[in-house]
Amino acid sequence: MRLRRSTLKLSAVATIACCSLACVRFASDNRLPSELATIRSIRSISAAELQYFLQNNKYADTLATLSSAGLIPSTLASGDKDRYVFTLALKPGGFAIQAAPKLFGSTGGRTFYSDQDGVIRQNLGPEPATENSPEVK
Repeated sequence: MRLRRSTLKLSAVATIACCSLACVRFASDNRLPSELATIRSIRSISAAELQYFLQNNKYADTLATLSSAGLIPSTLASGDKDRYVFTLALKPGGFAIQAAPKLFGSTGGRTFYSDQDGVIRQNLGPEPATENSPEVK
């Protein structure tokens, strides 16, 4: 019984230590919250574009247009949010959203891309992500 308790205590201590190290790693990387917020913003822009299309039979050509329609917050309409810069452009048959960190490596370590298919793609370097970049998982 003593051996079992000791094993359980050791296992609990090891689990806590591993979790603590993981938390310290994520907490020390201040880019992660910005990147996660950026992914959420891309989803919001994409949903707004689809809503705009349903209402107007065309996609919006700017973030300001989506904001004027009440589909995204004004804080996102400027294209500057959560340490990332967002751009929206029309393309044949749809739209393209790109997001890049203001200062690659400091404010973010990935660039992002999405279009009317709703898939968010990433590039782990400073080059802009494209429709051919790997999907964010």
